[in-house]
Amino acid sequence: MWWLLALACTGGAEDTAAAPFHPPDQPGPYAVGVTEKHATVTGLAEPLPVLVWYPSEDADGAEPYAYGGLVPGGAAQDAPAACEEARPVVLFSHGNGGVSFQSYFLTERLASHGFLVVAPDHLYNTWTDNDEDALGDLIFRRPLDLAAAWASLVNGWSAPGGPLDGCVNEAAGFFVAGHSFGGFTALVMGGAVLDLSASADWCAEHGGWLCDPLQEGAVATWPGVDEIDLGDPGVRGVVALAPAGYEALVGGLDQEVLPTLVMGGTADEQAPMDSQVQPIFEGLGSRDAALAALDGADHFAFTNLCDLLPGDDACVDPGIPTEDAHALVDTVVTAWLDVRLGEDRAADWLPPDDARVGWTAR
Repeated sequence: MWWLLALACTGGAEDTAAAPFHPPDQPGPYAVGVTEKHATVTGLAEPLPVLVWYPSEDADGAEPYAYGGLVPGGAAQDAPAACEEARPVVLFSHGNGGVSFQSYFLTERLASHGFLVVAPDHLYNTWTDNDEDALGDLIFRRPLDLAAAWASLVNGWSAPGGPLDGCVNEAAGFFVAGHSFGGFTALVMGGAVLDLSASADWCAEHGGWLCDPLQEGAVATWPGVDEIDLGDPGVRGVVALAPAGYEALVGGLDQEVLPTLVMGGTADEQAPMDSQVQPIFEGLGSRDAALAALDGADHFAFTNLCDLLPGDDACVDPGIPTEDAHALVDTVVTAWLDVRLGEDRAADWLPPDDARVGWTAR
């Protein structure tokens, strides 16, 4: 398995097994640092703003980071990074009209467990600059945004003398995660092929949010090409939270064969379990895939929307308390990633001992 390569680069499986174990349903042993960076995407005039969360052993004296300049989280800005060994990396893609820090409850939790999490703002698709007319371009550009952030991490931020020097083993690759449109992005980067003919047939009968943008964007960006593969060889596993866009994925999900975790909410009206999340899971070609259904969770249970925008209508009367949903997402995602990294003890939390989590695995 791929993670054995990463273990070989950091002391071997025997050393890892002897390391202290930190339960995935609790914060990890590290303080959390966060830093603001920028990445350059070929063909895009403006640089992408990027947030990077990372483990720190000494955050004393660092300023607490305020998300959006308003909401304090649990991370310390520019705290010194704990880079005495290479860290597993997760690239995170926000939802349509979201923002890099939209799910900081999860990114901070992962960093406390030793992960390095990199999240770009997808320009023209954030809560401050969202342009629905740009969807056709964004379908194809979003995976490139993540790839650019990875390249900047490897070649700049973690290079000798950089603030994350020693934190990254390029050969170990990275996990890719995302919410909603970001879940779609993660699946495409993980190898799900965009089959234009299959999508056109599906859309003619069922319709869908990405039907027209997919065809229009393909004509503009990929003229004469019917199957578009934006998979990245660096991806080692995929986490799709309330993924949307099944209409664009329908013909190529079987090409996504990496370890994959899909999560959804039974009360989600924007990425419904029956028409989006479940079909996405069932269509995967992966033999190592799991589906977690959170009973009563809506689309924004996988985000910090109610902390960032407390007056939003979506924050009224949630089917599951937000703090409970966040705790379950933290537990499932952390445990699933740990197991993929060879920590078998984390499997005891898959699924959590909570009747609100429906679990299907293969």
